[in-house]
Amino acid sequence: MSESHSESSQSSKVEPVATAPPAAAAAASSPPSTPAAVSSLLSDDAEYRYAVPEVRVDAGVGRSLAVMTSGGDAQGMNAAVRAVVRMAMAQGVTVYGVEGGYSGLVFDRLRLLKWADVGGVLQKGGTFLGTTRCQEFRTKEGRFQAAVNMLKAGVDTLVVIGGDGSLTGAHILKTEWNDHVQAAIGMATKNKDQVLLRAATTKNVLTVVGMVGSIDNDFTGAEMTIGADTALTRIVDSVDCLASTADSHRRDFIVEVMGRNCGWLALMGACATGADWLFIPEFPVPDDWKQQLCGTLTGSYKVGRTYNIVILAEGARDRSGKPVTSTMVKDALAEAGLDSRITILGHVQRGGSPRAFDRIMSTMLGAKAVEVAIDPENRNKSLVVVLTENNTIEALSLTECVRRTQNVAKLIEDHKYDEAVKERGAVFEELWQFYMRTHLPTAPKQTVSRGRIGIMHAGAVSPGMNTAVRALTRSLLERGYEPMAINSGLDGLVCGERLTPLTWTDVANWSYLGGALLSTRRGVAFEQGSQSVTRAAILECIANTVASAKLKGMVVVGGWDGYLAMLQLNKRRHKFPALAKLPIILVPASISNNLPGTDFSVGSDTALNAIVSSVDKIKQSAMATRRCFVVEVMGSCGYLARFGGIATGAEKCYLDENPIDLVSLNQDLYEVSRGFESYRKMAVVLRSERSNKVFSTKFLAELYADYSQGAYDVRTAQLGHLQQGGSPSPMDRILAIRLCQSVVDFFDKVQSQFETGVLVCCGVREGKVVFTPAEKMETSMTRHRRPIDQWWMHWGTIAEVLERSSPRPDGDDDQSSTSSDAAEQAPTSACCSKANASSAARKGAIANLTGSRLKRSVSALTILAKGDH
Repeated sequence: MSESHSESSQSSKVEPVATAPPAAAAAASSPPSTPAAVSSLLSDDAEYRYAVPEVRVDAGVGRSLAVMTSGGDAQGMNAAVRAVVRMAMAQGVTVYGVEGGYSGLVFDRLRLLKWADVGGVLQKGGTFLGTTRCQEFRTKEGRFQAAVNMLKAGVDTLVVIGGDGSLTGAHILKTEWNDHVQAAIGMATKNKDQVLLRAATTKNVLTVVGMVGSIDNDFTGAEMTIGADTALTRIVDSVDCLASTADSHRRDFIVEVMGRNCGWLALMGACATGADWLFIPEFPVPDDWKQQLCGTLTGSYKVGRTYNIVILAEGARDRSGKPVTSTMVKDALAEAGLDSRITILGHVQRGGSPRAFDRIMSTMLGAKAVEVAIDPENRNKSLVVVLTENNTIEALSLTECVRRTQNVAKLIEDHKYDEAVKERGAVFEELWQFYMRTHLPTAPKQTVSRGRIGIMHAGAVSPGMNTAVRALTRSLLERGYEPMAINSGLDGLVCGERLTPLTWTDVANWSYLGGALLSTRRGVAFEQGSQSVTRAAILECIANTVASAKLKGMVVVGGWDGYLAMLQLNKRRHKFPALAKLPIILVPASISNNLPGTDFSVGSDTALNAIVSSVDKIKQSAMATRRCFVVEVMGSCGYLARFGGIATGAEKCYLDENPIDLVSLNQDLYEVSRGFESYRKMAVVLRSERSNKVFSTKFLAELYADYSQGAYDVRTAQLGHLQQGGSPSPMDRILAIRLCQSVVDFFDKVQSQFETGVLVCCGVREGKVVFTPAEKMETSMTRHRRPIDQWWMHWGTIAEVLERSSPRPDGDDDQSSTSSDAAEQAPTSACCSKANASSAARKGAIANLTGSRLKRSVSALTILAKGDH
């Protein structure tokens, strides 16, 4: 693992949240301890670790790597290629790009890739290398020709981005490699081809590393595949748009989505949009599905709904194995007198710019693929790099994963659906159970109430809060609880007059709504007064509200202020009988992703995509006028800035976790300006709003402008609250659903313990939903409004490598080009002439440039020393 940048290594800067003085704590009686039955449900004290690829300079010297995309294109492939090229070049590896997939290997379309060749590709959909079907590669003669071309180029490692068929082809080539090498030696000897003979005798081993590029997300062993999140977003956005026209005409829509034999897109789309009916291959419909479908949709209209959405996976079938088509569904609805329309989304799901998650995950996979490729222990192996269900990047056996993937299709054909679902993973089955419990138009009838559960928002608004309330409401009602809305956040809890029951139909259309319909506000109620009597009065009001409403539990969906408020309540609740026995569960909802006990917060993915979308547009504007933009993003921690920088290809990122120093700032100024004097037409610098009070957004812009000496313009952009608004992303909706369903499961398991109060937060760690007790939360929180340990900080080293304008930090590399990631690509001839310039001339030019820039930098930094902003 690379050097950790966690705050835990900076003990001088980390201060836990202030607690009561020792004397006061001793005087007050302690709150009740967590019961054993509840403790068994909480997360253990195991340290969570995230392996990050190492960057070892010159570790790959002498190695040659070919990277290619094959099969159907998927959004994010370009990001993966970019990461492979830059991480490999940074470690001394020669990189070739294969144009047109396997046909490029067969017909010798391998071209040497340089640092600049992958600039500006992050935001582009598809694959700039191209992908075509190649019948020639299916023959051994064609694969021999591919091997010969690879040997001539000196390639000893093949990185393939594609589906299971493409990865299988690469493995077949590897298994035949020795035969091809021997045949190549014979051909070279006969033809007296010394180049081929030398390569065949030295490159007699082939290493294959795969990455899965498939919008279907059907690869066993991978939790997510490249392109799946973007394709899901296309589906969810389309259904959200269809809802308005369906509502206007009082009609139903049948939406057909891709997926072949995998229903992941359809299932996740149905959960995220609240679809009324779902057809997927893994759960075939019964023989009387037409009667059940029409009965459900007709019942929806009877309870006041004005439209229905049916999502159909293209591989859907009934229990006898017969396909179920969109036309069959439409005809069935027509027989019941229901007006409907068919929308087949088709290839729109594969097109367009990739979302933030696909850009970031693809970058991580590409970085890991290079580490695996140059590791001597992996020579002559076939491996595939995937994001596992534990949310870690790992290298697995390619042949085993392909075998299991292809076996799932066979299980479905053999009607062994339960086994097929297990191969899809725990999250797939978990979301299917949620959908089946909550998609009906009315709540299941309950004879006895299991108690009232209060639901409230607290802290700053975050996209996905309404999705969480919908998931909680329907899950609670389905289990026999009575959900109560606590309106206006903590204020509503204090005044006690804003509690209203939530019904099944109240939240029917809440999945896609942004904002917080229950209302919320920032600030902690207990901080309204500094005297203990004021806090006691507030607690007494809350206790009266809980008692009068007869609440048996409470769920708080919110951010940092909500967590602080509940922690303060937890310390003093033992003085109030109504609060002492109240179980409280926190659900993390914060765009900053700064909450303890979880890797991701509801709303952070939406905010990240808002940043990516905005910066993509800023880059288009800046490129036309040779500008550098200093973009300020929100966040109590640097998560949005760091991953926003990775997803947009920003040249520099400034975080609070990594304090700015004058030496590194001077290097940043030089790097950006050096790029503009060569090929760069624009640059983006991201700054987290809390990164540094002195180095403000305005001041950084003035510093860059002064350093530029007119070579480029500098502008600022503050994205502000647009990061908090808008409809929640599918990832945030799915996260909210997973967490809230687990919250209801938690209530079920501890119902017998409702006589004992407990405060826990529900979060996701390493891909699994966990519950963290209050005492563990508090010790991990700092006065900087972020946790002590932040997993994403470990990716700082990788981000810094990708941000460079050349393979080496000093730019002194004969293979390098000074084009930035955000640059408009110069003509190939210009790039080649630059690359072919003599090393001595380049060193001299860089030395002269450094000297002139350094003088201007010292002049500019003098402004800072004087404090004249």
